[in-house]
Amino acid sequence: MICIGCQVDKPETNDYFHASKHYANGLHPRCKECRAEQQRDYRTRNRNTVRRKAKHYKRRPDVVKRDSAFRYNISLQELNELDTGCCHICEAPLEWGAAKRMDKPCIDHCHETNKVRGILCHRCNCAIGLFNDDTNKMQKAIDYLNEI
Repeated sequence: MICIGCQVDKPETNDYFHASKHYANGLHPRCKECRAEQQRDYRTRNRNTVRRKAKHYKRRPDVVKRDSAFRYNISLQELNELDTGCCHICEAPLEWGAAKRMDKPCIDHCHETNKVRGILCHRCNCAIGLFNDDTNKMQKAIDYLNEI
C-alpha cells in the first residue's frame, strides 16, 4: 500500500498504518509516521484551538468520572454507587467537571491500602489529609471545639 504522505510502498498491516473503519481496506491511507507528523503540524499551527478543545473535553463530567475511577482502580459502577451528589461529611453539593476546585468531588482513599472510602468535597478531603487520617487527632480537635 502506498502512503499518500511520503509516497512509499509499505506492507498493508497495522504495523505501518492505523486502523480506520472509514476506508474500504480498514486502514488509514497515511502511514503512522506521516500521520504523526501531520498531527504534530496541526497542533503547532492551531495551538489555541487544540488547548480550548482539550480544556473543554477534560471538564466533561463523564470524562472526569471515568478518569477518576481509572486513577483509583475502581469500576465506573463502583464510583456511581459511592456518588450521592454531595460530600459524605458536610453534604455540600458536588459537580463532576466543575471549573472551581472547591466544587469538584474528591475521591477519598486510604494512602496505605489505596482503598476508596467515599467521595468528599475539596475542603473535607483536605481537612482529613491535614490530620494525616489520624482519628485520634480528629477526636482531639472535636473535643477542643466542644470545650469552647
